[in-house]
Amino acid sequence: MFRRQASASLPAVASSPGPSTTPASLRRAKSNHSFSSSSSGTIPTNALGGSSARGWYLEDDEEEGFGDRRTRSNSLTSLGSGVVSSPLPKAISNSSLVMMSATGGLGALARTGSCIASSGNSSSSVARSLFSSTRRWSSLLRGMEHLWEGEEGRGGGMEMSPQDTDRSYRLIRLPNNLKAIVVSDPTTEKAAAALSVRVGAKHDPAEAPGLAHFCEHMLFLGTEKYPRENTYKDLVSKSGGSSNASTSMDLTLYKFESSADAFEDVLDVFAQFFICPLFTESATARELMAVDSENSKNLIADSRRLLQITKAVAEPSHPWAKFSTGNLQTLIRPGFDTRRALLALYEERDSLDAIEAARTHPPSVPPSVPPSLLLVRHYHASKMALALVGRDSLDVLEAMVREKFSAIRDEKGGEERGREDAMPFQNPFPPRFMPVVSSGNGGKQPNGCSGSSSSSSSSSSSSSRLASAAAAATTELEAAIPLIRVVPLRDMRELRLSWPLPPSRPHYRSPPTRLLSHLFGHEGEGSIFSVLHRVGWASGVHAGLGTSQEEFCLFECTVALTEEGRRHWQDVVSLVFQYAHLIGQASPEDLSAMWDELGVISSTSFRFQQKAQEYAYAPDLARRLQHFQDRHILSGGHLYDSLDLTALGDCLAGMTEEKALLFLICKENEQEQQQPPPPSSSSSSSSSSFSSLIEPWYQIPYTLTLLPSHTLRSWTCAHVDSLHLPRPNPFIAEDFDVLSPLSSYEPPSATPSPPTRVLQTPSVEVWHKIDRSYRQPRAYIVLEFASPTVQRDPGAAELLVRYVEHALQESTYDAIVAGLGWSVGTSNNGLTLRFSGFSHKIQTLLHKVLESLLSLSLHEGLFALIKEKQIDAYNNIALARPDEHGQMFLSLLLTEGRWAWRDKLRRVEGMQMGDLAAFHKEMLGRQNCVKVGVFGNVSEESALGVGEQVERLLRRNGRFEPLSPSVQPHTRVVMLEKGIDYRLRAPVPNETDVNSSLTTYFQAGLVSPSQTAALILLAQIIKEPCFTQLRTQEQLGYVVASGVRLTWFRSLVAGISFRVLSKTHGPDEILNRLEAFLLQVQSLLSSLPPAELERHKKALITNLLEPPKKLVGEAGMHWGEIVNETREWRRNRLYVEGVETTRREDLERVFGEVCLGLGREGRRSLSVMMYGKNHRMVEEGEMGEEEGGREGGRAVWFREEDWLAFRMSRPLFPCSPTVLSSKY
Repeated sequence: MFRRQASASLPAVASSPGPSTTPASLRRAKSNHSFSSSSSGTIPTNALGGSSARGWYLEDDEEEGFGDRRTRSNSLTSLGSGVVSSPLPKAISNSSLVMMSATGGLGALARTGSCIASSGNSSSSVARSLFSSTRRWSSLLRGMEHLWEGEEGRGGGMEMSPQDTDRSYRLIRLPNNLKAIVVSDPTTEKAAAALSVRVGAKHDPAEAPGLAHFCEHMLFLGTEKYPRENTYKDLVSKSGGSSNASTSMDLTLYKFESSADAFEDVLDVFAQFFICPLFTESATARELMAVDSENSKNLIADSRRLLQITKAVAEPSHPWAKFSTGNLQTLIRPGFDTRRALLALYEERDSLDAIEAARTHPPSVPPSVPPSLLLVRHYHASKMALALVGRDSLDVLEAMVREKFSAIRDEKGGEERGREDAMPFQNPFPPRFMPVVSSGNGGKQPNGCSGSSSSSSSSSSSSSRLASAAAAATTELEAAIPLIRVVPLRDMRELRLSWPLPPSRPHYRSPPTRLLSHLFGHEGEGSIFSVLHRVGWASGVHAGLGTSQEEFCLFECTVALTEEGRRHWQDVVSLVFQYAHLIGQASPEDLSAMWDELGVISSTSFRFQQKAQEYAYAPDLARRLQHFQDRHILSGGHLYDSLDLTALGDCLAGMTEEKALLFLICKENEQEQQQPPPPSSSSSSSSSSFSSLIEPWYQIPYTLTLLPSHTLRSWTCAHVDSLHLPRPNPFIAEDFDVLSPLSSYEPPSATPSPPTRVLQTPSVEVWHKIDRSYRQPRAYIVLEFASPTVQRDPGAAELLVRYVEHALQESTYDAIVAGLGWSVGTSNNGLTLRFSGFSHKIQTLLHKVLESLLSLSLHEGLFALIKEKQIDAYNNIALARPDEHGQMFLSLLLTEGRWAWRDKLRRVEGMQMGDLAAFHKEMLGRQNCVKVGVFGNVSEESALGVGEQVERLLRRNGRFEPLSPSVQPHTRVVMLEKGIDYRLRAPVPNETDVNSSLTTYFQAGLVSPSQTAALILLAQIIKEPCFTQLRTQEQLGYVVASGVRLTWFRSLVAGISFRVLSKTHGPDEILNRLEAFLLQVQSLLSSLPPAELERHKKALITNLLEPPKKLVGEAGMHWGEIVNETREWRRNRLYVEGVETTRREDLERVFGEVCLGLGREGRRSLSVMMYGKNHRMVEEGEMGEEEGGREGGRAVWFREEDWLAFRMSRPLFPCSPTVLSSKY
């Protein structure tokens, strides 16, 4: 379901469950098809060396907000990422394939119908079509080469996008060897800075895993110049900004954003982190708890668990094997001075003497060497890269850099290693060998493998088993392939093939892994996905770099298996290797043609690059400075040289059966941990070495089987004719004419000119606005089919959405690769379709999707597959974090018609294909009301054509009766009773989760724009004190958040919310601490200096008036007003007027009434208290009403199963009166 967020310009606003209108929703919830994400101006960090969280690689973040989940991108428009995924299943034809198990190999793969056009001429026809496109792509690439030189020196000698007209660039190197880039943008009112350091978890001493991550936390907490711990956070908050940091294996990144006016003040505090941090003993002791809380939060994340398994099977001495997050056990031990070890981290030699001193030095005695001196020895300037983005001139920004960062000391003779230099390949997974002896029939068999050596041990024995096996000099050896079986927490079935390869970073201008990602992860006809999906064995395939380090990279191909596919996993392995062989047999001309096609897509996206937010752009540049040559800092990962066939050949040479690691991830592996699997009949002539092991840091059980290499070769000897390379992409745009004349240009605005309703019939309403502000050949089109059926049966609606996604996945994949995007999802009013991308081919895609949706025919094979996946998805909700459950309960309790996930699960479990067909017919049946929004580089005539097309398709399908007003869907918000604190107590569904959470909401009610403005201003003032008090000082938990909650269903209901996730404190104690903090806020407001209030107001107004950076942002604002029937086009301006007139007395009154209940009738509040296994929940008999709540009110407790009774017993807020009269 798409979730509406209040406004892209409201940084303190929590997401609410209304209809989605923001750019964040332009991604398919299940498939993650990105909407031209590459055009943001930020390069996915995987291209920068693996800092991305895609695949195994995850960063340890200082603070992670709810919903901030890292997902794999499916689109090659994520330029340079080297990652392509086809996440979930799509249509299965009526006919299917019979694929034999590994006992017979894949040679028996045959057609039972006409589902796959398997022809001996398929490969040659593909070759002919590729050859015919070669000249076309080469000509297009040559025609764009002159575009990359910035006009009048704006690019500072760097290749830049011709669309990047607002910003100017300059590269700087200070005398201390710090490298910086400054970016001047006179059109912005925001500014951002980021600094990256080539120090990460790989530099942790063996004595203290997680020390680099802990250091990242500590730098924020006071410096010699600014000793107060919250100086930085306070300044950032008062400027309406944000801050964060992250630690990866070889890079630590710090970033912040502020208003342009406050930028220099915040920057001065920021610079001191790298000059004279204090590392006080009190802060050290407290922040250790924060690191431990962060680690405990990660324990229930399967992505983290799989990362740890990959590290566990690596060579223990390799940096990749290090545990990066840290916890109390790794950072606190008797007799070990953590603070001294932290300081010693920065010594260039990682001195063993310093670590030994930390072990023996009494913690109470201060170190003899000043912290700042030790700091600069390792955090030295030549390892740093700085990026500043702001409205000041280049000269002013350069002066800031020189004034504030020149004091960072450099190491003696500090020299920067050339970015183009390649590190030698250091494979963390060295080749494994097994001794073999002659069998009785003359064949070869592994020696000593007749039985299984099943034993429980640590991962140190795991790595030794992966090392070269010791064997007598007379014993013949053969390669052994590790098969690692893992039991996930969530319902998932994955087969992952991983190959360690030489470092990919030096090849960023011609990365062979990008072409390999495209080919292995392709979803079109002839792909791995297509073959497996049509036989019902796979619901998705994604491929690319799981991580990219200085010493190596890890290329992965992951197949999301169905239950049937899990039983045939060996055949799936065979198919992947066959495709690798197919690539290796392709001609250089064909490979170059496919590479040039990708180059055209990348170059076109860079040519029409969309502007990035300063807060995203600055850290992106800080990473780029570390990895790209100066000329390529802006273009790296976007513009490519010719295909490096030698490098591609080297990669393919490393992607053999003998060099692979196999991971089988499924619940069914649990039985394998009890007893070794029987030898497969396909390899009955040999046995495998089997071990049962435990990962040390997360305590994850897994099994390791060493398979003889000839076993894998026996799986891959078959041939499947239906596999072939991709055909040329028909969706690549070539017409980039901008329709609006330059004379009609309107600067981007937070209150842009409104769209026009160009068509209104009883069934169809079309709104249109041509782009006059962004001047891009792009469009954004959204359609909403209003139907009360979705509200009545959301489980069936979500199942239908998944079916449509999968049915169209293969046929629309080329469009996604070419930079287009589409999504289908449920909303509060019905079903919503969204399209985005280059305008040239967007209506072709729209027609394909729309016609398929309206004339959808269901098939048993696909229905069974998506039902299985949807049930898994619902079951996996139980494993969400406790604070996420709190958010879900809050939405469930306050939103009319919302279903609990367990109810949707039961509904889907009982559905048959006929039920879904009937639902589809009813939802898009006799009555329809369709709203259409057409925005961007599309003429009014074309917009009218979209509306007429919708009508024509509805009429053709016999679905053209207008929706009666009496049955139009409406959603309203539950009204809490004044004077009562409602408290829901529930156990965390995941019984193994040690964390508990509290989510508390204070409801203000139906609000006007001026009242909303006061609440947003109040939330901004509270944000920093809340974090500092509850997280930094009291260490309640890693996640501490506060903000405004706006719920927008044709009326605006607002409130203030607080959220805490804690391993160490239960919900009851957190609630008591929150109540005490609220009293502190009352005192803070009463003594708030006028100058400080004005500073907050100015920062908030800056945020409210910040124009959207992209077309989709403006279109989202318009669509929210259209779909909610409010049509208040000046909404942000009304908020600004409200902020300007808000006085301190108004804030005190609002806070007193809303959060403290100081009004005549008391406050409206609702708390969701989730109890993890570390905290006891009040028993059933102890629940009920409790006197003595805040200001004489009372607390009412209720249980999880009473949620519906609670909601139905409460009145609802009315729709806003503005809905009753047209605003247009």
